[in-house]
Amino acid sequence: MTIWLTVGDVARALNVGPDVVRAYERRGRLHAVRTAGGVRLFSKTEVERFVREHSRRLQNRNQERKPLREQREQLEAVRRQGARAMRSERT
Repeated sequence: MTIWLTVGDVARALNVGPDVVRAYERRGRLHAVRTAGGVRLFSKTEVERFVREHSRRLQNRNQERKPLREQREQLEAVRRQGARAMRSERT
């Protein structure tokens, strides 16, 4: 038996606003069926699939950003060393 969720239900489950859920559906990232009245309904299994996929994307994005974060930290360390060197030259 399929469990159907409204836009509001999905928004609460994903901790986003209803407009974000509608945008995901428009972009094809989250699939919905429409009632005769035009109401979007999302199956629970579809939302679970989206959460799994979205979680993977976030993990991959964070892994890609990690080297950038490390580079920023290294750059900041070099800047601090340079600032210390300049202060010691002044004295």
